[in-house]
Amino acid sequence: MKKALIGAAMAAGMLAAGPLAAQGAKLVTQGVTDTEILIGNHTDLSGPIAGVGVEVRDAMLMKIEELNAAGGIHGRKLRLITEDAAYDAKRAVLAAQKLVERDKVFALVCPFGAGPSLASLSVTREKGIPALFALTGAVALHTPPRPDSFGYFLPDQFFMRVAVDHAARDFKPKRVGAIYQGDDYGEAMMAGAKEALARHKLELVEAVSYKPGSTDFSAQVAKLKAANVDLLLLGTALRESAGVARERQKLGWDVKMIGGFPVYNTVSVALAKGAMEGVYAVGQNTIFYPDTAPPAVKAWYEKYRARFGRDPSSTSIAAYNAMSWFAEAAQLAGRDLSADGLVQALYKIRHKDIFGTPEVSFTPQRHMPPARGFVAQVRNGRWETLTPFLE
Repeated sequence: MKKALIGAAMAAGMLAAGPLAAQGAKLVTQGVTDTEILIGNHTDLSGPIAGVGVEVRDAMLMKIEELNAAGGIHGRKLRLITEDAAYDAKRAVLAAQKLVERDKVFALVCPFGAGPSLASLSVTREKGIPALFALTGAVALHTPPRPDSFGYFLPDQFFMRVAVDHAARDFKPKRVGAIYQGDDYGEAMMAGAKEALARHKLELVEAVSYKPGSTDFSAQVAKLKAANVDLLLLGTALRESAGVARERQKLGWDVKMIGGFPVYNTVSVALAKGAMEGVYAVGQNTIFYPDTAPPAVKAWYEKYRARFGRDPSSTSIAAYNAMSWFAEAAQLAGRDLSADGLVQALYKIRHKDIFGTPEVSFTPQRHMPPARGFVAQVRNGRWETLTPFLE
């Protein structure tokens, strides 16, 4: 079944990437001097999910500061230029054009969000600049594999398959509903949900969407409740997950809810003020808490908090890890760093982090990490991991 899902994801990726997917990628090396490697990033600093977008920039900075304090990469210091795309595809294109054409960055690392990342991919591919580890599950960023782009998060379809498999086995639902964001992420989530539900012979009795940035979900949740849904699949993001949970609580609706990795975050739990209690989600990076984290993770949390004045989230861990992958590959590529050399080095990394993530590797046939995720639930205001890593 996993092979069938990945095949469907590859087909979706080909369609989403359009003509670009069929082109050969000729990489260009720029942004490297005798003393510096220039890295570009666009994220949401002022839009609907700016709270998490800022964490992307900050975690990247933290890793870069650590690398530079240790002497850099083969004597070169890393410098990051971050642009605000405000979770908007048009602004992401403009941001990528500035970073690639004016700033001459060596690579675009950790672009944030499905729509913005897919939009900026047209710029990096045209110019032959590597686009690495976008923080989204959009399959077109790494499937089919091309030398100019690698993914960080696994496909949205994968997370929803794991979610539906868990729900079908443990909850035994009869009537399934879904609420999803009306963009690339939401559509991918729905594709994965429908595929998984069909395998389990479960009926999707109601599916409703909302526009990115929406704050009122009363009509959607009321419609789902009226459909007598006993399992609600969440294709929601941060504030939206909290908003749906609060609306469910307001209606006194006791329905199980489960979503993919955008639901698995501390921001939604904090915003929901208790309404996320009992919600399930599938994660890729474990969320830790300062008082219960392993010593190495606790020290990392304390360092992050001292630097930025707040606790990190799973997104912080993702961005920090992505910069670690880049650094490991750049080190392996040697002093004569080139875009082609970096890609070849990415195939050699075997990265293990302090956060308990399974070993990360890439191959010419797989430009995303190995497909593994786990199910977690909010209990007493905290995410608790319920399962081992699942494939």
